[in-house]
Amino acid sequence: MSIEQGVVSRNVARVWAVLLPAGAWDVAPVEFDTMGARWASVFLVYKEGAQAGGGAVDVRPEVCPHWPDRTTGAAQDWYMLPVEALSAVVAGADSDSDVQRLSHITYEAVAADEESILLTSLEIARGVERMRLSCRESGVVGTPGRAELIVMLSDTNRTEFS
Repeated sequence: MSIEQGVVSRNVARVWAVLLPAGAWDVAPVEFDTMGARWASVFLVYKEGAQAGGGAVDVRPEVCPHWPDRTTGAAQDWYMLPVEALSAVVAGADSDSDVQRLSHITYEAVAADEESILLTSLEIARGVERMRLSCRESGVVGTPGRAELIVMLSDTNRTEFS
């Protein structure tokens, strides 16, 4: 199978490894270039920890509109993605939209075995240059599971294999 049309890149955002104990977020999530991409498909592989049942993983996507200044070491600005809820559209009246931050996405295990899922498809705003995703165990934090994240960046929201 060849890479599909519209794919900009594939990135390993988190290698297959045990999540940090006590529900801590990944300390140094992998950053990757998103220039030219409009969509990020996030694929998750998760396996519960030693205590089977109740395992869950949180995934936190963040974006950055610029590359760090390597000469001055200027701070990096990371932003959460928005979640927008539209009100009902009614002819002859204005509509309101409620916006809040997408803090994280939670996947709760349904089996003790390793599970693989297309977790989400995120739209990347124009001007975003980098993305990172971090994980934490949010189920049984005393016995964290294992997780891996693969991100496929594309310039379209369609998946076409050739």
